Parts: sequence; structure tokens; C-alpha cells
Amino acid sequence: NMYIGLSLFIIACLTDFLDGYIARKYNLVTNLGKFLDPVADKLLIICVLICFVQLNDANKIFAQTWWVLALIVARELSITAFRTIAAKSGTVIAANIYGKLKTNAQMFWVIALILYTPLSKAFGAQSLFMSIFDVVTWVLLIATAVLTVVSFVIYLVQNRAVLKDND
Repeated sequence: NMYIGLSLFIIACLTDFLDGYIARKYNLVTNLGKFLDPVADKLLIICVLICFVQLNDANKIFAQTWWVLALIVARELSITAFRTIAAKSGTVIAANIYGKLKTNAQMFWVIALILYTPLSKAFGAQSLFMSIFDVVTWVLLIATAVLTVVSFVIYLVQNRAVLKDND
């Protein structure tokens, strides 16, 4: 089941990339797309992470999923509210490079989480490979958390005029 889930997740990630690439290449970027694309990204990540929260058994990596999920949800609800305020004043705010880096870190972290249990069974939980994979997964977790916060702060700073216009 993890391999099916991994395949579906990777297909969803690739179609997200392909959608953006085609929209930019053929100048098909729309305000609706600028709004919905980040929402779709977040729904994908959040739904998968909700599934992993229940797996916080003996594995320390899965046990850390809940607070990163909470961080992601808080950021995304705040950004969605911010975009709604901007939209009311006629401003559409597209994702920036920091948001894209954050999304990529989240996607790679989720892929590592999906692969964790099957790889642990295949190579053995105490193997050198799994020790290295543990480190990679922790680095992706930390990168996800840091980029989630940093991209949020940069997003607010770059678009602070929206808040000033709505005081």
C-alpha cells in the first residue's frame, strides 16, 4: 500500500509541476490559477501528513510529524486569509520562490516518510542505510519547518502594503 501511495503522491507532485510549467510556457497563467495552485499544493501535503500523524508509534520521525503539520496548517490558513484580504482590494498575490522551495521541501519530506517503513523492512531498521536515511529524513523535516516559517515571514514582508491598505 505504501508503494501505491508513493506512486500516487509522486504523480500528484509531477502534475503540479507540469501544470505550472505549461501555464508559464504558453502564457496561460490566470488569477484563478495563482490562487488555486497553492491551495491544491497545501491540501495534498496536509492530507498526507494527517495520515502520518497516526503513525507516531515507536518511530521518532513519525512522532515529530504532528508539530510540523500544525506549523504548515497555521501558515497556510494565515496565508489564505492574507490572500483573501488582498483579493478584496483587487490584488492577486502569486507564490514566490520561497514558497516554492518550501513546497518542494515538504514534498521530499513526505516522500521520505512514505518510503521509511518499506525501506526499514527491506534493509533492516538498524542498518547503515537506514541510519543514513534517518539523517536525510530529519534534515528534510528541519528544512520543511524552517522554510515554512521563513517563507511565511518573507511573504508577509514582501506584501505588507496589503495590510496597510486594509487598516
